[in-house]
Amino acid sequence: MNKEQSPKHSQTTFIEIFLNQSTRSSFDQSKENSKCVFILEEISSDWTYSSTDREIASEIRKQLLRDDFLFIIHFHHDLHECVLGPVTKVLQDDDFSYLEVMKLIDEKKKMLRKWIEQQPPVWGPSLSNYIRESKKHFYGLFKIEPGDRKKLSQECCDHIGRLLQELDRRFVKCHLRDNLSILFDLNYLMDHKETVDQPEYGRNALNYVREKYKNLPSFDQTAVQAEWELIKIPLAEYLKTSITQKRKHFWKSFILFKQTVNEQFSEQFKNILVLLSIYLLSASNTAECERGFSAANLVQTNGRSRLMVNTLDVLLNVRLLLTDDIRSTRCQFVAEKAFESWNDYESKRRYNRTKLLIDVADDYEPTTQRRLNVQKRKIIPNSDNEGQPKKKKVKGIKCANRCGKVIASDDPEQVNAIQCCHQVEFYKWVDDNCSRWLCNKCRIELGVSTDSTNWFCDDCIDMHSAEEDSDYDDK
Repeated sequence: MNKEQSPKHSQTTFIEIFLNQSTRSSFDQSKENSKCVFILEEISSDWTYSSTDREIASEIRKQLLRDDFLFIIHFHHDLHECVLGPVTKVLQDDDFSYLEVMKLIDEKKKMLRKWIEQQPPVWGPSLSNYIRESKKHFYGLFKIEPGDRKKLSQECCDHIGRLLQELDRRFVKCHLRDNLSILFDLNYLMDHKETVDQPEYGRNALNYVREKYKNLPSFDQTAVQAEWELIKIPLAEYLKTSITQKRKHFWKSFILFKQTVNEQFSEQFKNILVLLSIYLLSASNTAECERGFSAANLVQTNGRSRLMVNTLDVLLNVRLLLTDDIRSTRCQFVAEKAFESWNDYESKRRYNRTKLLIDVADDYEPTTQRRLNVQKRKIIPNSDNEGQPKKKKVKGIKCANRCGKVIASDDPEQVNAIQCCHQVEFYKWVDDNCSRWLCNKCRIELGVSTDSTNWFCDDCIDMHSAEEDSDYDDK
């Protein structure tokens, strides 16, 4: 570390290095493991640094070598490596089913209970090693400040108790998901592939599921029993001959295989396929949520931080749902349907017959787009107003003084109104076509006579000022 680098700005770096090195699985108390503590000790006694820097380095070193700090750090390291880390990885994997997730959760809860059920508690590997190696109040080459181990153990036991309650609250056992997994979970079917074709297999689970969805539209809870009995035998044969593959790909390949043999397969087993769709759509992990966060970070960058929520929602739908190439058949179908809903007649788009240019032929020649000859709605005349003549529009202009008065040629009150261009004979720069008028009322209020040559409209006043300036410069 260079002396120019102040420890005040490197406190986090010291702590990160120390935690990374002190929680290694090997727990080798070598020079590398204690490097950051040596650096802090060197800085605290080096007079080339300021007094503030030396005090900060000394305080950080004391905090790092406290027994309660090291005890808690090793405890949380065990929680992460043995419990929370594996659970997080499983929840981010698409291929793990509901039964596998619940099985893993039960295993981790049993492990946590075994840690705290004995007295004294039996902790994880890293904390057990730390307790054994720090009996003489030394951590490697450094002396540590002893702490109350009983109090620390009780705090860790309380933390595990709260963690167990949180796991029970978040991972509640669902009987519906259990029964759907018995019917459609690939791993469960592979474990019981020898008994899948037996008459009693899946009947209880099917009865529970069909009772839950008896009010579902287009679902026949009676016909689904016969469909299940008919599909079990070919399913068992396919399980015995199929190569191990992912859960989401297994059912797709099985349905395609049956459709090649029986074209009416989708119609004959439509109720079973409805239940299968429900099972596949019910996610048991957070993989889709993680993909959504990643896609949002890629779309809403620092340069596009002002995207509206609605715009971001549309862009994320396109990015997450249209994962295929833009010229693929699926993307073309989705784009055409979306465009049809956008370009319908009720939306009143400017061009109702605009066509998409996706996968167009090489010899395509664009033509002029024309609007539909839709007859406009006729206005039904009112019988009460048929005999009344239309009012003639007043031919006049508003006053240039912005008083709102309309100056008309047939208005006797505006006989003495003056126009800006009447001064063209006195000033050559006045526009002959200037149509600015000053009404008679404003003329009187401003004290402008009818033969005055000193009133100009807003368009000509600037030119008048420029003319006066030029005359003054000539003098």
